[in-house]
Amino acid sequence: MVELTAKLRYAWVSNKKILGLTKKLCGKTFDFAKVVLFHSNKKSAALFYKLLMSCLNNAMNHGVVIIEKNIIIKNIIINKAPMLEKKSYRAKGTMDKVKQRGSHIVVTITVR
Repeated sequence: MVELTAKLRYAWVSNKKILGLTKKLCGKTFDFAKVVLFHSNKKSAALFYKLLMSCLNNAMNHGVVIIEKNIIIKNIIINKAPMLEKKSYRAKGTMDKVKQRGSHIVVTITVR
């Protein structure tokens, strides 16, 4: 069995929003993941789909023979990225801080 990884750094989506989607996909086949991500209308689904396709292309570049039914998503790691702080201007000359949360995603797939 061959293990390959792909990383997405500084995705500007909160890790809490990505976590709900990835719980469904860990341990599933690549075909199932493609169907779930295609029918989801979340921003994190599009990012995760691109990451899975990147992982698949990494496997092809390493010379691994690929049949999509034999690919299993082994591990998904989601970490916090540094927050981007912005200012939102309010009434009477005051400001609020707006924290834009980001995340780092690492996907490991295995090919049987």
